[in-house]
Formats: sequence, C-alpha cells, structure tokens
Amino acid sequence: MPRSSRLYRDERVCGQSRGPVYSYTVPSGGYGPVGNLLSYVDSSMGAPVMGTWTFTYDALNRLISGTPSAGSYTGTNLCWS
Repeated sequence: MPRSSRLYRDERVCGQSRGPVYSYTVPSGGYGPVGNLLSYVDSSMGAPVMGTWTFTYDALNRLISGTPSAGSYTGTNLCWS
C-alpha cells in the first residue's frame, strides 16, 4: 500500500482551501527489503517539486544514485561515492 503525507496551510483566515501545500507518496514497492527508499513522487499545489525519483544502493545499503523520471530534474543522474 502506498504511503502518503500532506502538509496543509491554515486557510481559516482566508476561508478557502486550495489543497495541500506539499505532498509526497511512496508507491507500493517503494521500499527495499531492509527499508531503503527506492522511489517517491512529490508535488506542491498540484505541480511537481522534485518530481518522481528512484534510488539505488550498494551491497552495504549505502545510497549510490538517485534518478528523476519526472519533474524539473528529469534527465539528470545524481551519484554519491
């Protein structure tokens, strides 16, 4: 089951709700066997912030890369060593 979180702004003064200010979802299968985050999707007011990302880890469960497939960072590949 996907996990989600949403951050809402307090709209009581304005009297209207415009949806979450920021939200992210970790899709089903988004965590590895030892709990490493494998993928997530985020948005703010309906538009991607960082977008959709997938992550890979080495044999010692250290983060080695993050690759976006949607959002402003699409086409880049970030690596850690």
